[in-house]
Amino acid sequence: ALVLMAAMLWGTTGTAQSLAPATLSPYWVGALRLVIASGFFALLALGAPARSGAWHWPPMLLAGACIAVYNLSFFAGVRATGVALGTAIAIGSGPIWAGLLQTLLTRRLPAPLWWLGPLVSVAGAVAMALGQGGGSKLQAGVVALCLLAGLCYAAYTLANKRLVLTLGPVRTNLLVFAGAALISLPMA
Repeated sequence: ALVLMAAMLWGTTGTAQSLAPATLSPYWVGALRLVIASGFFALLALGAPARSGAWHWPPMLLAGACIAVYNLSFFAGVRATGVALGTAIAIGSGPIWAGLLQTLLTRRLPAPLWWLGPLVSVAGAVAMALGQGGGSKLQAGVVALCLLAGLCYAAYTLANKRLVLTLGPVRTNLLVFAGAALISLPMA
């Protein structure tokens, strides 16, 4: 139930921004989202069992910076391209970036079946862009923001993996999202 609720809420962020006043900066939307998430994880941490383990500051700072940049670039990109297309580019590029980053780290190409995912993702985004007037609305800088969001989310997942194994998911996400909130508030 918690996973389904999280997936449902995660998928509504672009839509929620579109319903906010047009004068609200997408950067504030991203920063406020991180503040609210940090509060949520702080409440969860109150009841979570403590895990001992070394704090790995470099991946924690990397994960926090990635989540901060992800949120800021995602909401700015979605505001400029529209909810459907911006989300498709940002979220759809995440697995592609993750595969490329994993290839760089392990020096091994993904399995042949993996390539089907990026192919479907890119084809879907191209079809959406063509359906919205041939992509004439798209500007390179806006697409770059959405792709940056996907890259940052992929890097976050790779950095966060080791942290979760050491500190547990609640404490890891509390520290990472609180750090991301602290980074994103001045940027907003």
